[in-house]
Amino acid sequence: MNRLFVLVVLGAAILAGLLTSPSAAQIGACCFPDCSCVLMTEEDCDNAAGAWYGIESCDPNPCACPPGACCFPDGSCFTTSQYECISMGGQFMWDQCDPNPCPQPGACCFEDCSCVVMTEDDCVNVGGVVFLPSSSCDPNPCSCPQGACCLEDGSCLQITETDCLQIGGVFTLFDMCDPNNCPQPGACCIYECICEVMFEDECVAGGHTYLGDWVSCIPSPCSCSQAACCLPDGHCMETLELECAELGGLWTEPDVLCDPYPCVPSCVPEPSDGPATWGRIKSWYR
Repeated sequence: MNRLFVLVVLGAAILAGLLTSPSAAQIGACCFPDCSCVLMTEEDCDNAAGAWYGIESCDPNPCACPPGACCFPDGSCFTTSQYECISMGGQFMWDQCDPNPCPQPGACCFEDCSCVVMTEDDCVNVGGVVFLPSSSCDPNPCSCPQGACCLEDGSCLQITETDCLQIGGVFTLFDMCDPNNCPQPGACCIYECICEVMFEDECVAGGHTYLGDWVSCIPSPCSCSQAACCLPDGHCMETLELECAELGGLWTEPDVLCDPYPCVPSCVPEPSDGPATWGRIKSWYR
């Protein structure tokens, strides 16, 4: 009996070795992500990134590919396999299409008031500031608050910041144009008699006299009074400020005349020179 037991065990060991030897590798169903089935060895199936189902046949196909919800950017849902969904550019979900589990697109608003229809996640990823689900961009639902837009001429437009910047204005949010709070240009007196409309800062920076916002240069509000002009040689002549500057003289101020003599005493001309007429002054500079 002991000899028989040994023979049985030995035979079983030999049979087991034959079954596990490379020459006895089994062929079975190998399943792939697209639900296709190919008969091959387990080793070949593993190398091909498949799932080996043993020695079953591929007819009928044992590869299970349960359908699910395939979502598209427009929010539509289509029931299909994961492989088919990905191949169509969709997003696969292990859900059903009834009810529709797909993210629904809507209006995505940006800082410049522009509107693009997309999903909420996409809206956040591209820097959108407001998402309005299930809404269209026609008409544009994105609201951009208006404010005061100040232009170079002092005029005011009540528009959005984007529109204001496009026309070169300065925007102030929540300010209105009634009343107009924009900086206003006014009359700037240059050399007493010349009037130009400009902003106060510009006028003062040039060393001129600013007469106030909204003041027009027509008619000119700048006085054209003559005053004493002390010339480099000490002579005094009553001129306009601009004329005095052209002659290289020093203009005093309005209503100051040459009599009494206002110039530096050391520069008083000799009496023999006679009065300082316009013709004589011209001759001094020839």
